[in-house]
Amino acid sequence: MGSAKTRAVKTQGWTGMMVSPLEAMKELYLCIKKIAENKKQQIQNPIPQATVETDASPKWWAATLELNFGEVLVAHGVWLSYQIHWTSNRKELQAIHLEIITFAIVCKELQKTNLLIRQDNFTAVFDLMRLRATDTLAPAVKEIFLTCQHLNMKIVTQNAQERKTQQQILLADRMDHETIIITDFI
Repeated sequence: MGSAKTRAVKTQGWTGMMVSPLEAMKELYLCIKKIAENKKQQIQNPIPQATVETDASPKWWAATLELNFGEVLVAHGVWLSYQIHWTSNRKELQAIHLEIITFAIVCKELQKTNLLIRQDNFTAVFDLMRLRATDTLAPAVKEIFLTCQHLNMKIVTQNAQERKTQQQILLADRMDHETIIITDFI
């Protein structure tokens, strides 16, 4: 394509007409297609219809889904033998992925497509906000993105404070088989 332009400039000058080669037309159609795809994407974050809080510990993960009408659903599980050796950031991202899969049926039935994910791990929140991560965490972020795209869900991430809810404390008590003395609930 570059040689055709150079030849046209040498023979006709800048004012002459030039017939575009086939490659230029393909490139032009590709640009038009990309512009049409980008118009479909939202610039602003979607308004969340439900809130999900996730937590991952060295032994287990837990997630709570809070719906708008006050109902709370809890999901939890233990790590598999190969997942125990993962870093805490990888476990936090995997917990988000597992909770999206777990609550997908409920969200689909209730037509909840926009979720607010509250996470206490700043690295996981930051990686999901910008959809980029280090080489070790990139596969986890990609899994979450592809799962949300497949389920037609949009997520907004937020860094949660260290305050634990009553459900998380009781769940931790059940999972670790230890007694936790609860003194204050705020």
